[in-house]
Amino acid sequence: MNLASSVGLGLALATDASVVAFSCGLTSREHKLFCPIKLALVTGIFQGLMPTLGFFAAGTFVHHIGEWANWLAFGVFLLLGATFIRNAWTETPECACRGCNRCVLRHWKNIFAIGIATSIDAFAVGAGIACSRSPSGAGTPLAGEIFIPAVIIAGTTFLCVLAAFHSTRFFRKLPTKLLGTLAGIILIALGIQSLFK
Repeated sequence: MNLASSVGLGLALATDASVVAFSCGLTSREHKLFCPIKLALVTGIFQGLMPTLGFFAAGTFVHHIGEWANWLAFGVFLLLGATFIRNAWTETPECACRGCNRCVLRHWKNIFAIGIATSIDAFAVGAGIACSRSPSGAGTPLAGEIFIPAVIIAGTTFLCVLAAFHSTRFFRKLPTKLLGTLAGIILIALGIQSLFK
């Protein structure tokens, strides 16, 4: 896979993670650099790791995972979306002034759940790359086939997530309840979309 294809694939796979980052950016009141970096780092790592796992898992258990992958993503996005909406309507004014103490990105378990949910497509892509190998390409070095593209996909996702998170600075002036509800609806819609992939 050449560089242009890897970057294009990285941009396509980074879409879900970028939408989540945008939603998180809407509800963030702390303006801290660490939260978006945590999200970008974890989603980038998962987006690079999953195609590699999918590549090596192709033909073994990928068909079993494929049956449940969309439902797993749907469940995670639904839960996160509901959490965003709940937090928006139960947050006290004092909390809004001091920064969002209920921010989803404050907890590593939430960030890892986002990383997994947004990278399931990348797992399938890795399996697809393995399945599309031609018999004559059996001797092709794995670095060119999956490792280098995986690193490019991870880096692309990292940059896209940071850009999406920080692009919401203008919208943060809007009311917290509106932003939290909008972010939750975006995540739930992303979950529903994952059922039709």
